[in-house]
Amino acid sequence: PVTTESITAERTTLAPTTAAAPTTVAAVPTKMKLNFGEGFKNEYLIGEKLDMSGITVSVIYTDGTTKKIPISDCRVTADDSFGTDERYETVKVSYGDVSETFTVRVLYGEDTKSLNSVYALFPDDFKFTVKDLNNIDLSGMEVYAIYSDKSREKLSGGEYTVTKEILPDNKTAMITVEYKGVYTTFGIEEEK
Repeated sequence: PVTTESITAERTTLAPTTAAAPTTVAAVPTKMKLNFGEGFKNEYLIGEKLDMSGITVSVIYTDGTTKKIPISDCRVTADDSFGTDERYETVKVSYGDVSETFTVRVLYGEDTKSLNSVYALFPDDFKFTVKDLNNIDLSGMEVYAIYSDKSREKLSGGEYTVTKEILPDNKTAMITVEYKGVYTTFGIEEEK
């Protein structure tokens, strides 16, 4: 006997899904606010280092949220010469693409010693005339720095710089002695 089996095939099709998963955009900082509390220092004496104590940083994001950020997570920048002269200094605090600035004041203290001037001394037999302006011998010259506290310091040769400029008349050389941005200038003439 021959038996016939009937085979039924079932076909299932999956419909393509068209609903996209919701996308989320990460909130990014848009603004920074600095708060100055107890311990904040707005005046410094010359020589003191910048102190960020007492400053709290709040960052406002695009989604409207505000988050406190530790100052240690921020980049703090000030002039390289911060605290070296009496003036107002601007300090910048940055976090990502947002930043804020504030100003502090640097003052002279009672015992602050600052450089006022420099001068050169020469031996009694030094002549301010030479045969050749290109060969001026300044080996007998002594250079001194004068400070705001009236003190004076003799400088060694490596501490100051000497530059020479021969004037257009080719008969006079201007000598400049410079130390820490303060200088004195004198002339030496060619012998007649």
